[in-house]
Amino acid sequence: MNLLTNSSLLLWLALPSWGQPSQPDVESLVVGIQRHYDGVRDFQASFAQVYQTHQVIQREKGTLFVKKPGKMRWEYQEPEKKLFVADGRNAYFYVPEERQVRMSRFSAGEIHGTPLRFLLGGVDIRQDFQVSQPRTQEPSQEGNAVLKLIPRSPQTQFESILLEVNPATYRIERLVVQEVTGARSEYVLHEVRENVGLKDQLFKFKIPENVEVVREEN
Repeated sequence: MNLLTNSSLLLWLALPSWGQPSQPDVESLVVGIQRHYDGVRDFQASFAQVYQTHQVIQREKGTLFVKKPGKMRWEYQEPEKKLFVADGRNAYFYVPEERQVRMSRFSAGEIHGTPLRFLLGGVDIRQDFQVSQPRTQEPSQEGNAVLKLIPRSPQTQFESILLEVNPATYRIERLVVQEVTGARSEYVLHEVRENVGLKDQLFKFKIPENVEVVREEN
């Protein structure tokens, strides 16, 4: 009786764990991400951002609004209030305490040249990147999958990108950018709401009175 019980236990341990869903493979994740974001017209989310160099770690929080094509609004609330708005033609960066607005050209096409293009859809991930699932990168949330993307052509901004994806929804919940300078930028998104009908007015920036306006080339 004991021998039968022990043999049955060993057999059970050797079988696959049918109760735990397996992680999707790379191809399924890539297809799911592209299909999902191609269907997203706009979204809003709370974000936590960490920018890190050898000397500095900067942590910020706020709310993000995105609308295709190429409209963004980043409302930074912690540790200080800041605002970045891209209306599809120009970008404005405003820090109220500094009484200054920095303005530059920033079109939808230029947004698609940055890592944020994953949130705007229309990206051919397989064509532009070498994609893998790094075994050493643990997701921040249990059950999520992590993809590592390395550009197929040299980039001036970043060396690689990590995408942490919820495999049930194919939403990107964390994006980590390793920059060519050695800096690291991490964005964590939560409380995401998609296709909520964001109005264009949200992405229009009115320059406040009595502030300095600095026009930048890039």
